[in-house]
Amino acid sequence: MSSRSGSRVQRLRTVDDVPTHSPEDYVAGHPSQAVVPITQGASSAASASSSVAETPSWGRGSGRRGPSRGATERRLEPGHKWNVRVIGGYGVGEQGTNFISCMGIVIRLHCKIWQKSFSKLPEETKNGIFRDLEMWYCWDRTPQTDKEMLQHMTAMHKGWRGMLKSKHYKGKTFEDVVASVPLGVDPSDWRTMCQKWNSREEQDIAERNKQNRTHQNMTYRRGRTSIYQLKDDFVKTHQREPDRMEVLGWGDVKTSPTVPSGGLMMKERMTQMTTPSLQSDDVTPVSAEDAFVAVMGRDRPGLVRCAGKAETLRTWYGRGESSSGGYHTQVQ
Repeated sequence: MSSRSGSRVQRLRTVDDVPTHSPEDYVAGHPSQAVVPITQGASSAASASSSVAETPSWGRGSGRRGPSRGATERRLEPGHKWNVRVIGGYGVGEQGTNFISCMGIVIRLHCKIWQKSFSKLPEETKNGIFRDLEMWYCWDRTPQTDKEMLQHMTAMHKGWRGMLKSKHYKGKTFEDVVASVPLGVDPSDWRTMCQKWNSREEQDIAERNKQNRTHQNMTYRRGRTSIYQLKDDFVKTHQREPDRMEVLGWGDVKTSPTVPSGGLMMKERMTQMTTPSLQSDDVTPVSAEDAFVAVMGRDRPGLVRCAGKAETLRTWYGRGESSSGGYHTQVQ
């Protein structure tokens, strides 16, 4: 079904047997919401197209934006679900990107803009979120995967809220921001969110966060693809787990004034420490893990670099192990 507005064709999609929401609810202003899994009901139109495994891609030049741009949209047979693996709260595999996009859509339907910690949501709300996801996707659901997914949802919602603030709030008067409601956002919720941002407490927090960011001497950017998806692709290609030196090379380490040579200098130092031919005779080469820790610094609680958000010191090093590695202690 399509409707024409100006010179662009707008495609409208319906989802059978899902909670009834207005079309605007599914367009919450974030590019990742471009893909919504489609299940077909028992209507004649659905039965006529049930034999079609794939529909033409919306692709480039047709208005789709975000990480799923150009991807082929797949249709499900009635009663079927997409299988997806969940690692660290992230969907991994062929449908991983679509699964994460669906998560972003569902949590915005169930939660207010200002919701911060999803682990503190009422059980009824949590069950509603997972129930909607399980209408389209099937994964090995355990208490641990639920916990990790809720942590990921918290980060996703925070990113969406930050995007709304940057695009629709900053640099405008309070009257202007209240009047310019983002697409798909409830006007009353938007007004409440703007009032929170405009409060002295929130402004102090924003200023403190701004000052803290200036102290970061090495900001790491991975890109849109999750670290778990990158690791999964690496294992399929090389039949082994990547070390943290290799994971660091997948992203982009920004140069800052306090670190003149940036990420290139750090990668070169790690390579020198692990390559026998680049070492002097009296220096013994070290493992990739020890070189990574020696150059990047000691891992701290809540910050295990290049390991994924779900990793902690205990899960990464094991019980009773040092969080620095033997070589890090040696060089100090």
